[in-house]
Amino acid sequence: MRPLKLELEGFTVYKKPQSIDFSRLNFFIIQGKTGAGKTSIVDAITYALYGKVPRYGRSRSTTSMVLSKGSNRLKVSLEFSVGGKRYRIERFYREKPKEDIVRVEEEGRRLDLKKAEVEEWVESITGLDYNTFTKVILLPQGEFDRFLKPSSPRERREILIGLLNLEIFDRVRELASRNYSALEGELNALKIELESLEGLSEEEVKEIENRRRALQERSEELKRVISELEERLRRAREREETKRELEEAKEKLSKLLSEEENFKALRERINLAKKVLPYLPYIERVEELGRELRELRLQKEKVLKDRVRVEGELKNIESEKEEVERAYASLPKLREELQSLAGERERLSLAGEEIRSIEELAESLREKRKQLEEKEEVLKDREEKLQKGEAYIRQIEEELKELGYDEEEYERLLKEVERKRTLLEDQKKLENLKIELKELEGKRKEKLRELEELRAELKQAEEELQKRSLKVYAHRIREHLHDGDTCPVCGNIYSGAYEEVEGADIEELSSRVKELQGKLITSEKELSTLEAKIESISLEAESLSSKLKGWENVLKIDIEGRLGELEKKKLKKKELEDKLRKYSERYNQRLKEREEALREVERLRSELASLERSLSEKRNKLEGMLGKVPTLQEVENRLSELKRKESDLRDKVEEIERRREEVNSYQEELTRKLVALDTRLKEIEGSLESKEREKRENNRKLAPLFEELGDIERVREYSMEQGKLSSLEKELENYLTEKNSLEERIRELESKLASIEETEAVERLEEELAGKKRELEEIIRRAGELKSLAEQKREMLDRKDKLTRRVSEIEKEIGLYSRISEDLKSNRLQDFVASLMLKRVVERASEYLHEFTNAYYLGMDEKGELVVIDTVQGTERDVKSLSGGETFLASLSLALGVSDVLSADAHLESLFIDEGFGSLDEETRERVSDILEVIKQRINRMVGIISHIPDLADRFHQRIVVKKHGDFSTVEVFY
Repeated sequence: MRPLKLELEGFTVYKKPQSIDFSRLNFFIIQGKTGAGKTSIVDAITYALYGKVPRYGRSRSTTSMVLSKGSNRLKVSLEFSVGGKRYRIERFYREKPKEDIVRVEEEGRRLDLKKAEVEEWVESITGLDYNTFTKVILLPQGEFDRFLKPSSPRERREILIGLLNLEIFDRVRELASRNYSALEGELNALKIELESLEGLSEEEVKEIENRRRALQERSEELKRVISELEERLRRAREREETKRELEEAKEKLSKLLSEEENFKALRERINLAKKVLPYLPYIERVEELGRELRELRLQKEKVLKDRVRVEGELKNIESEKEEVERAYASLPKLREELQSLAGERERLSLAGEEIRSIEELAESLREKRKQLEEKEEVLKDREEKLQKGEAYIRQIEEELKELGYDEEEYERLLKEVERKRTLLEDQKKLENLKIELKELEGKRKEKLRELEELRAELKQAEEELQKRSLKVYAHRIREHLHDGDTCPVCGNIYSGAYEEVEGADIEELSSRVKELQGKLITSEKELSTLEAKIESISLEAESLSSKLKGWENVLKIDIEGRLGELEKKKLKKKELEDKLRKYSERYNQRLKEREEALREVERLRSELASLERSLSEKRNKLEGMLGKVPTLQEVENRLSELKRKESDLRDKVEEIERRREEVNSYQEELTRKLVALDTRLKEIEGSLESKEREKRENNRKLAPLFEELGDIERVREYSMEQGKLSSLEKELENYLTEKNSLEERIRELESKLASIEETEAVERLEEELAGKKRELEEIIRRAGELKSLAEQKREMLDRKDKLTRRVSEIEKEIGLYSRISEDLKSNRLQDFVASLMLKRVVERASEYLHEFTNAYYLGMDEKGELVVIDTVQGTERDVKSLSGGETFLASLSLALGVSDVLSADAHLESLFIDEGFGSLDEETRERVSDILEVIKQRINRMVGIISHIPDLADRFHQRIVVKKHGDFSTVEVFY
């Protein structure tokens, strides 16, 4: 796996968007101060691929932990290649509103994967799971220095187990132990359940099934009897239903016959209505014409009245028109007077505008003079404050120079204090371990004494049990002897003189032995646990003692005092810098304010001169118009008077014109109304004549009907619409149909009743049938209970077989877990696997070391210790004899060896080495360029060195520089 491009935002210290193009990097350094965020770059790569980072383990809340403080969103995007193919993975997280998205691409093509499937997809591409990736991509050099030169052989074993994930054997042993206990509990429960099923047999189930079959035979017989009874009941109910239906039909027919006279009258009315029906249109038209003629006569009378009224109004309007025309002739004179007034008003309006403009200019002039005075005062104030600000800034700069704060010394002391704090914590931890170790040793001695007492008590109880058992067995043999027989126990002649022996105390002794055996096993387990804990604490205490050796003088130095002084200076420096920044900002602001005030003063002076010129010009113009400059009030009074006269004249002209127009319009309207009334009168008279002629023609057509039925009232009595006539005919038809149908149904029912023979009473048959059904239900219920019981017993038999098989399986599994626990108990398997893996790691590391040095190989002696084989000298020597640079290359070789062994066939195209050069001695650090060149030429991968050493960056052409800015960091890449 080779990273090509990394983009991150809101990730740990990288609050703002950052981008790193790895495609142009080959051998480079990630440089920055401690805590700046160097390792966070590798964390971001790991997070993009697996959704978690090593420092937070497999925590489910990894995302919230790596989210930048104060940020709401996080985005990490990684473009990488494996075996020449390009991939891209992007993770986006937002807290509010909640979002957690993962997107993946392969060769530019989007893949539809769920979030839970992404890690498996990454493993399939890279060939590395999360744990392996974090060990083979990022090599922690300090750990391999300890691996090369451990303080004890056990430390190397623990480091190797951690690197190769061999802790799994401890988890397997714990799992086997838990499974053993769980199976043991299950086995006891199953045996108890088996004992409860001991008396169950197949014969018991068969006997229940025989009883159920006998009940089923009886139920079949009852079903046949019930079927016969139901048929007899059906026939009895059918006869009763037929009798009831016949009676109802006769009753309905009787009701119909009682209404026969009404239907005869209905038939006669229908016949007369049919005769009237063809004349109905003429009758309706005659009645309609009568109504229309009455309406037309009323309309004619109204039109005649309206005509007389309109002729009178027309004569009146003609006399009024003569008076209006006389007034209209005076309009030209009035319009001339109106035009004269408008001209004078316009001239005065212009003069009034000029006067107002002059007064406004005068007011503006006064306001501008006042503003100029104020701005000149502001300008003077700003210049005084600028002088004071310059003096104060110079004072603060002098104080900063005299403070003498050293940032590098402060950072160094911080690290020293942190180291001292760690040492003190280790010292305190060592003291606590010694106290705990002493307590555990006391408990161990107490447990040993307890074990000795239990063993002695158990031995005594076992001997007493054996003696008592022999006596009981001998007594049981002698029970069958007679006087004079030879005793097979002692060989003497039996005379009946042996003592009686009680067997009840044997069981008590046996229980006591079992109880003591259980206590002994428990105590031995507790002792074993105590000894393991003592060994673990002893090793930890030994490691801490070794770590603290040589640091006694460091713990005595008062680093905190010097650091406290520097912290005070740092605070003072920050305070002065804050003041300097604040006053500099204020000084710059005052400069801007002074420039602004100066520009404003110049502007006001220019505007003031312009206003004075405009005022003088306007006064001269007004004097030319009016000969003098009147007041605004005089002009407004004269204008008001002119407007009033002008308004009166205009109203008078408009009134004459409006009245003339109204008279002419009204005269024309009356003339049109008179013509319209004459036309309407002719139309009405024509319609009257036409309607009367049509009425006479319709009365002639109705004459035959009147001769037969009499007057019009008689005709109306029998007249009806076709719909109502059809309804009455339908009613008559329904009556006849229902009557005929009932007569036919009565004949059918009488015939059917005669064909059905007499049957038993329905009530008795129903009672007998209900009794049989109750009996059948009871039998079915009992048969069901027996069936359930048989099934239950059958399930219990099956359960018994399954329990027997499961007990056998558990006993085999318990044996297996017991053997596994025993094999893993002493860490024999872990040690064996660790030794094999160590051999493979050393073989691979030896190849790297020879490539780096052209002189050395790594090997293992008979005791399993690492040695260096010097091919130049032809000697074999201890790894502790290596110089600083040689030790670094040997540690790097081991790290690469572990990386190769863990990665197996995975594509390892990149590698990050964390803090590898910090442990080099001064002489070797002078040769660091040579070491870097060796690594660059001999490792065929992209290599990134992570370091905080300032002068190391100069040795690299390609660099990623991480810079800290308060609470966030940025990256800058140099190619």
